[in-house]
Amino acid sequence: MGRNLSGSVAAVVLAAGRGRRFAASGGGPFKQARRFRGDRTIVEHVCALYADAAGLPVVCALHPELETLAGRLIEAGHRVVPVADADAGMGHSLAAAVAAAPSASGWLIALADMPRIQPGTIRAVADALLAGAALCAPYHEGRRGHPVGFGKEFGPALRALAGDEGARSILEANRARLQRIDVDDPGVIYDINVPGDLLGLAGSR
Repeated sequence: MGRNLSGSVAAVVLAAGRGRRFAASGGGPFKQARRFRGDRTIVEHVCALYADAAGLPVVCALHPELETLAGRLIEAGHRVVPVADADAGMGHSLAAAVAAAPSASGWLIALADMPRIQPGTIRAVADALLAGAALCAPYHEGRRGHPVGFGKEFGPALRALAGDEGARSILEANRARLQRIDVDDPGVIYDINVPGDLLGLAGSR
């Protein structure tokens, strides 16, 4: 189910981790399933953000234990990929999600614990991919953030990822090809690691 992924840039939302640091700080397991705004969980908010900001189809890599949340995401029109070996690291989740959208023309790799990214930033990264960028990412005050855009040519490398490194090795090997998009958006570097990070976010609970 979900929006048609053929020929379009797809948003890949990585939400298969257990969030152990969040849990160890008293926030409970699976921070991505924490209620965030109204009845929405953090990951539901993030998936909707990418779908609404740039009309992107969303593929969400999700831990297989989150069956109820998977149903809610599918109902909202997103594609869900349960990652059986999610505990082995982010690379496995990323590879599984990209493999679920093989006909996409590029991928925006997003993290489920980064709900403050501005819609304009998402559109800027998607537009850069559509304009032919091989790699692109937003930068705020000199720091690279998310989402990171990967062109079609990197599909095989993304699908071959494993372990906990994610796509860092691909970015390092192709640093000279990375298109920098400077944004006035601190949300590109703001993530939720502990329950206290939710304080001050409008509508969170």
